Amino acid sequence: MKLPQFFIDDSDSMKYEETIDFFISWTIRCADVKYEEHFPRVHGYSKRIVSKLIGNDDFRNIQFKDIKVWKQSGHVDLWIEFETSPEQDKIALLIENKMYSNIREGQLEK
Repeated sequence: MKLPQFFIDDSDSMKYEETIDFFISWTIRCADVKYEEHFPRVHGYSKRIVSKLIGNDDFRNIQFKDIKVWKQSGHVDLWIEFETSPEQDKIALLIENKMYSNIREGQLEK
């Protein structure tokens, strides 16, 4: 079992100028339960981060699976989808990286 490749995810294009998107993408993909046994430390920290992103402080009792991440999908910097256990919830996270620009009026609606 290998950890996910750092610069490869479920996106169609590879835009290297947004390095921070790659770090976030890799971190989130490492939270997938399939890495729990082989890379427990990386998996554990990644799982804590994803738990915080969805507002769940009980990271020890939640599992993430089938994590998919797309970079620069439409007008969204990171589009993330996954399932949780034991709740069987399907979750989508949309992350807008504001490293180089300010938040603009109406951007959320767009």
